[in-house]
Amino acid sequence: MEKLFNKVQRGACDAFKNLKKNENKNMITKELISFIEKLWQDYNPYADRDFPEQFQRDLDSRFWEMYLTCTLLYKSLPVTPRSNRPNKGPDILIENNDNRIWVEATARGCGEFINPDRVEDFEMGRVINILDEDEKIILRFTGAIKDKFEQYKDYLAEGVVSSSDAYIIAINSCKINIAECEVGIPRIIRSLIGQAVKRKSGEKIETNFFLNPEYENISGIIFSSFYINSIATKKCFGLDHNYGEDLLYIHNPMAKNPIPEVFFKFGTEVKIDIDNEKYLLHFKSWDRPFFREYKLKDIWDKAEEHNMGDVIIGTNIPFHPEGKQKK
Repeated sequence: MEKLFNKVQRGACDAFKNLKKNENKNMITKELISFIEKLWQDYNPYADRDFPEQFQRDLDSRFWEMYLTCTLLYKSLPVTPRSNRPNKGPDILIENNDNRIWVEATARGCGEFINPDRVEDFEMGRVINILDEDEKIILRFTGAIKDKFEQYKDYLAEGVVSSSDAYIIAINSCKINIAECEVGIPRIIRSLIGQAVKRKSGEKIETNFFLNPEYENISGIIFSSFYINSIATKKCFGLDHNYGEDLLYIHNPMAKNPIPEVFFKFGTEVKIDIDNEKYLLHFKSWDRPFFREYKLKDIWDKAEEHNMGDVIIGTNIPFHPEGKQKK
């Protein structure tokens, strides 16, 4: 089987080149490459034929796709090998009894340099106000969801995916390095049941995917900020990696084909209950000893902060059952 870290090909990204260049220069990089090659051995039967080439061109996106698939495999979920599924379709197929669950993985970047809504890159020695970038990051997430939903509709029209199949979009924020810094309720949740955000042009972008019946065919969202350097950091401190602990699964309360609760027994599971103008966010962690229930109410009239054990959550985010901003 071909290794991923072979000779650098034309079109290889800087991230791949840097890893290859330092492969034999320091122990951490060498161990990191060994970790990736081990994943590749397990992932190979599930990968596209051109995966090694694509890995060199877009390391972060392809690593996310491989890491997510291997996590599902290591957690004993029945992922279907590439040879037993259509050549075309979303990245991952889980066949659970008579049910099919498709997963489409994506890692959206900061945006083009000419994009006025581009997210700022973090650089050492440079001060960035995270709150100034908050809505820009949400725009990157909403753009990824819209793009992958349009792709899903194409698969549906072509008969690759059935209307009775579950469909999950798996978003990784690894290409947006400041997205790891969160304030209050995670941005990915605010991208699904939050208040509209504005582009620099003044255009309003809705963030109500999970309140809008138009998106009922999205069963849920997997989210992670995990990336290759996360492994390197753990190795520096001698820490083991627990696969799946970084994943957030958010159930769509309006899903036509919902994923059963406790199907993904790893990471953190988020369930959203809607009751008039009150929203309950239930967070259940499979890898950490806590269960949290965040109650969001009276949020149109005033901002409140509740000390929820080790986390302070601000409830000053407007929500509305129909997904419309209260006037």
